[in-house]
Amino acid sequence: MSSFAEQLRKFDRRVEQAYERKVEAMGRELLQRVKDKTPVDTGAAREAWTLELSGAGFDRTAKVSNPLPYVAELEHGSSSQAPLGMVAVSIEEMKKR
Repeated sequence: MSSFAEQLRKFDRRVEQAYERKVEAMGRELLQRVKDKTPVDTGAAREAWTLELSGAGFDRTAKVSNPLPYVAELEHGSSSQAPLGMVAVSIEEMKKR
């Protein structure tokens, strides 16, 4: 029979793993939402979005980014296809659910 301390360690690890899965799922969802909102001319901006996962346990982070120099302009409404941008709108949508 395992000790109470062992049970707590196992529980803590399960919570950490659940947290990691949640961070990853939220990162993938944000990536998809941003891609879906990205204006398309040639498709380069939409295809350049990436998701970077780093850290482990409660230090797990998800970073959605795009290296193209004009993406900041798109985010600030330079395209009539996405006058409110993509990232900020997607984050607000996810906060509301």
